[in-house]
This record gives sequence, C-alpha cells and structure tokens, in this order.
Amino acid sequence: MRYSKYETAAKRFESEYIAYTHGAQAQRNAYAAACRAGRCRKPASSGFVLKMMLLIAAALIAASLVFAAASVKASGKSYEPVGFKSIVVECGDTLSSIAARETDGTAEAVSAFIKETKRMNSMADDCIKTGNYICVPTYQ
Repeated sequence: MRYSKYETAAKRFESEYIAYTHGAQAQRNAYAAACRAGRCRKPASSGFVLKMMLLIAAALIAASLVFAAASVKASGKSYEPVGFKSIVVECGDTLSSIAARETDGTAEAVSAFIKETKRMNSMADDCIKTGNYICVPTYQ
C-alpha cells in the first residue's frame, strides 16, 4: 500500500507531534508500531554514504602522509620536520621571530619554518594574533 505525499506528510507531522509532546521514546514506539502494522517504508540504505565517508577519509589520510613526507631542501640541507608542537602567540611575536627562536636562525631554516607553519595552520598570509594557538614544526 502506497501513501500519497499528503498522507506521508501527515504521518511525519504526527510523528513530530508525538516526539514534541511525549518525547523521543514515544516517537520510537509509535514508529515501531507503525512498522509492525506495515505502514512504514524501510529507511534508505546508508551503505553508499558510509562508503563515500570512508573514501574521503582515506583520501585525507593519504594527502596528509604525502605532505608529512615532503621536505624542504635549500642549499643542499634538508629541513624536514620531525614533529609539531602548539605554542601561544605572545605580544609582539611574528612568524619570523618565532621561526628565529625555534630554528638555527639561517635564512633557509626560517623560510622553511614559515612555509611549513603556514601550511600546517592553513594560513593565507603571515598575520597572527596575540593569544592564539598555532602549530609549529619541530626539527632536530
């Protein structure tokens, strides 16, 4: 037996009214009773949604592994981060001052640090605000 769109809307309204007046358990009980009486449709399968979510998660993991494996090379020396840490931006800090404090201070190291920090924090420019937490790479 198929219901028209008006009958389906009426059933949905009735279900929402039950949930509003009697709580979620009453709504589940009413839905179960309707299913036993053969008046409800089987919910759509979430298999496709689950597969898509897993595919997206796998793509994100693969992309993060590719970025984590990338190293910045300048002047024959490799500046590859070995980890990261979170720091609080202090008053007067800039990405350059943080980079000079966290690296050996060479221009290549500072440049690599800033580039990696901007990538890790999805920053479009060098602006940072006092009191914010940012992730910075750590080097050996």
